[in-house]
Amino acid sequence: MKRYVEERGSEVVDTAYAKAETGELRLAFSIWNIGEVLGVLDRYSSKGLLSAETMKTAPLDFISESTKMVRLGAL
Repeated sequence: MKRYVEERGSEVVDTAYAKAETGELRLAFSIWNIGEVLGVLDRYSSKGLLSAETMKTAPLDFISESTKMVRLGAL
């Protein structure tokens, strides 16, 4: 979640993804985390904490980036 919505700890996650892109690190998460990301986005949206644009793009960004990391062998 911290990757797609700016919150405390986002810079740590950004660093991990940057290292994964260069092959310095491998990322892992379970299928449950996919539902968690989508659920948190929905919850933030329901509370008015996300713009309609972010709610539209964040899930797509998550899927796109995850697919890229799989192709790179980093996820």
